[in-house]
Order: sequence, then C-alpha cells, then structure tokens
Amino acid sequence: MAKTADEMIRGAFLRARDRVALVHTAGTTPGGYEVFVVGSSESVDVAYRVTVGPDGVWRCTCPAADNGRDHCWHRAASFARKMNDRARAEHLARAAGLIGPARAELARASGQLGAVLAETA
Repeated sequence: MAKTADEMIRGAFLRARDRVALVHTAGTTPGGYEVFVVGSSESVDVAYRVTVGPDGVWRCTCPAADNGRDHCWHRAASFARKMNDRARAEHLARAAGLIGPARAELARASGQLGAVLAETA
C-alpha cells in the first residue's frame, strides 16, 4: 500500500531526528537561495546539496529526490537545522537584551527576525 504524503513527511522527520549534525549551512546565493550541505548517513565521502528558494521550495540532490520522492530526510534535517539556528539567535538576542519578547514574537511571525537583530546591533 502506498504511503500518504503525511506519512512520508513524518518518516523523513523521524529519520532526520538523529542526523541534524550532518547538516552544514553553506550560505545564501546572490539569487536568494539558502544552501545547506548534508553528509550522507551511509558514506563519509558523499554529501548532498539542499536548497531553499525564495519561493520557499526545498530541493535536494540526493538519489531519493532524483527518483521523485519529495520528502527525503536531508530536507527535513536542513529544515530542523534552520529552525534550531533561528531559535538560538532569538534566544541570544533576548539574553543580551537586544529584543524583548513581544518584539521577537512579532519579528518571528513576519519572518523579519534577522532584520530586527541587525537594526539593534
């Protein structure tokens, strides 16, 4: 029986749970794509590129993605890494007194936390 999209996404996040350490942020391209490099869980000599476009679409260069699977663990682990980094930046800004809880919540909701942190620096 074929899996539903929800089951595939849940499975990807379960596989990614213990593999977030394999994700490295490579930066942002001039075109606005965020780039992550994710090490393979099977070989230390293999890594895959995960990109997030300005349109919010996540793409991966792994074999699963090449075979049409939209929900690989590399994308899930990159998403978890991105959210962990965002939460860490917010925590450090609050601890340093750069932003208060209400402003941080508003900035997070609008996706502008980085801009708020930059203007207070």
